[in-house]
Amino acid sequence: MNFGMKNLDEFNSIQFIKSLNIELHTEYLCDNLIKNKVPKLYINQIKETINFLKKELLMIEYYGNDILTTESEKQEIIKKYFDTTSPLKLKKIPSKLKNKLVVFSEISKIFDSNKIYTEKNINEILKSITDEDYAQIRRDLVEFGLIKRNNENSEYIIP
Repeated sequence: MNFGMKNLDEFNSIQFIKSLNIELHTEYLCDNLIKNKVPKLYINQIKETINFLKKELLMIEYYGNDILTTESEKQEIIKKYFDTTSPLKLKKIPSKLKNKLVVFSEISKIFDSNKIYTEKNINEILKSITDEDYAQIRRDLVEFGLIKRNNENSEYIIP
């Protein structure tokens, strides 16, 4: 879908988010899906996808266009900060926000979105991909909204 954008510089995230009116459209879409007897599993997956996109758009609104990356930039960042991608092996944690977002997004892909993780599970997985501070990586993944933490019992889910 092209919204008339010729390049990333023309992307005005705040106006784009406001024009989408995501909550209203999500509710309307889900109501229509229910009326057409679409299974709840699919409706939940659609809601999860919309929530993910909403987070991405809000992150752009908060941090500005300097976090936007092209696919080729993402690949360069991944090559720079990972020894390998299969299995995933992190060299070091980047200091620039733009690079952190790409690296943490790549790390979050190793988790299954249909599974509930304990803090111990998350730590073991992160230890297997890096010698860096795995606890800080876990906290950053939560901070960037790439994993969610249930504060009551230290369970984690992938949104």
